[in-house]
This record gives sequence, C-alpha cells and structure tokens, in this order.
Amino acid sequence: MVATNRPFDLDDAVLRRLPRKILVDLPLRNDRTAIMRLLLRGETLDDSVALDAYAERTTHYSGSDLKNLCVAAAMAAVEEENLAAAKHQGPEPFRYPERRVLRAEHFERALRQIPASISEDMASLRMIRKFDDEYGSGRGKRHRKTMGFGVVEGAQRAASGDARIRPGGGP
Repeated sequence: MVATNRPFDLDDAVLRRLPRKILVDLPLRNDRTAIMRLLLRGETLDDSVALDAYAERTTHYSGSDLKNLCVAAAMAAVEEENLAAAKHQGPEPFRYPERRVLRAEHFERALRQIPASISEDMASLRMIRKFDDEYGSGRGKRHRKTMGFGVVEGAQRAASGDARIRPGGGP
C-alpha cells in the first residue's frame, strides 16, 4: 500500500507496481459532520453548537484541518477557563468546572484561526484529480463495465446533493 499527496511525481515503474490507484478526496459535508462528531465524542457540546452548520462552512477542509479546528475550539474553552481563573479574586481557590463545555463562540474563534489548508483552485488539488482521471480508479470506470469475476461496478454518479461536483467546485 502506498499513500501520497503527489502521485504525479511517481515514476512509471512505481505506478506499474500499483494495481489500484484510489483517490481519497476531501470529505463531503456529511463526512465532515461525522468526522467532527467522532473527534468531539469525549467533549460536552453546548446546544448552540450545530456540527451540521460547521460542516457546511468547512467545504475545503481536510480531515486534518477538521481535527485542528476541533482542537482549536477546545483550546478556546480552556483559555476562557484559565482567564476566568486568573481574574478570580477571593479567599477560596478558583473551581474549574467538572466538564468543559464547548460553545458556538469557541468554534467561531477556531474558524477564524484555522483556515482550510487547500482551496478548490489550488494547482496541486487539480493535478491530483487529473491524475485520478488518467491513472486512478476513475480511469477504469471509463474502459470497463466489470471487475474481475464478473462483478458489475456501480457506474451511476451520485446525485449533486450527495457529492461535490468537481467542475463547478461548489458543495
């Protein structure tokens, strides 16, 4: 198994030894929601946090970008608690809450701090998708209707609501 962000830089001899080339593209909206839900499974989220809305706003975010976004939101909550502790006055020590609660403002702050690491017009993203069209699993779909042992591939495209359509670049 081989993974690379620059498949177009691989030598032809290497490519010949790779029987399948599969593009793992940016996560779709529902995938981004699921990724954030998984990353935040141990956190307490305020009712103001709508992960679906954040998934809608993070169109060009990779899985790693989403992880960084969630970490930044959690850190915003920690910084808020630490600031409250520093401002605390009185004879008794500051009591940190038992459970940290992430609120919408923590995610808004994180969104300002953590941009998407790639954009739709980024040359390397276009090159990766072009490579997939020429050499990857997308190529085989144009030439063959079946895979080995007579298994029929699903040749139908996803509805535009299910998947981002590449040429237009929108969600």
